Amino acid sequence: MYKISDFLAELERSAYTKPGELSLRPTFSEPPKWERWAIRDINPLSGQKKVRMLTVPNEALRFLHKGLIYLLRVSKKASSALHYARGARPGFSHQRLVSEHRGNRFFYVVDLKDAYSQVDHSLMIKIVIEFLRAIPHFEAFSEEDEAGVTIFLERYFLLPEIPGLPVGLPASPDLFNAYIGTLVNWRISKMISAGHYTHYLDDLVFSFRSRPSRKKRREIRETLKQWRLPINHGKCQFKDLKKGPIVITGIGLEYGGRMFIPRNYTRKIAGLVHRALETRDPHEIARARGMVGLVLHTLKVARQVPNQHEEKLLRSFRKLQDDPENNR
Repeated sequence: MYKISDFLAELERSAYTKPGELSLRPTFSEPPKWERWAIRDINPLSGQKKVRMLTVPNEALRFLHKGLIYLLRVSKKASSALHYARGARPGFSHQRLVSEHRGNRFFYVVDLKDAYSQVDHSLMIKIVIEFLRAIPHFEAFSEEDEAGVTIFLERYFLLPEIPGLPVGLPASPDLFNAYIGTLVNWRISKMISAGHYTHYLDDLVFSFRSRPSRKKRREIRETLKQWRLPINHGKCQFKDLKKGPIVITGIGLEYGGRMFIPRNYTRKIAGLVHRALETRDPHEIARARGMVGLVLHTLKVARQVPNQHEEKLLRSFRKLQDDPENNR
């Protein structure tokens, strides 16, 4: 049996080990630290531009985050608290999230506003401690252990100068999953016994075979409000698929279960393929392959054949693939 405080102390010592020291630990050229960057983010498909503040870690801090991510995922609480989470989960994708809802007709999609910044530090610490308590092979927690975990989290994960969870740090998605999974998911799941619920980080997806009442949707919103998780009402959707398809995390879904990449996105992908065919530039070719991969993965997950527009795109892509100059 191990003490959690000893494990975290050893993990922290490893992050401060310098090159040249006689040690079996990994070595890093500088101690754990981060920088704040303003990033101009451009969606490669929609072209939408957004300036975001990112917290960028160095390699030593990434090492510490990798350690906490491992602990959160092996905890016995993960199977219950993360049951509905699809983002930052190995083996899951946007396509897999959408495929789970095929067969339902009515959709209610809720977008949380600035979700990471709403995370309460004291609640987050309590939740992490509960996750760590549920890991086999660790001794029972003492007050000293709880204090050590708190210091560890506040030093490297919950930065005092940044509200909530810092966007850009590797463990933030896993911490957010644990937070919403512990506080909200089990309450919401009881409300929708006749439907299906999943969330991709801050995008909450509810689907039903029959139309959910306004009271039911209001109860969902009130539960989120109770835990200070404000909703971005401008991005929320309520859809009847018989009246038209819905797009969830960039993936479209039609009544009857067909999944697709939205037409305006496929046009942009077709433009990338055309540019790659014309220029033969390795960067453009790699970019086109990556974007076409979205279409191929969607077809694979949905187990469906391409429609007319998708087939036209794939024919152009095959020309790029068949060119020996592009496969050297």
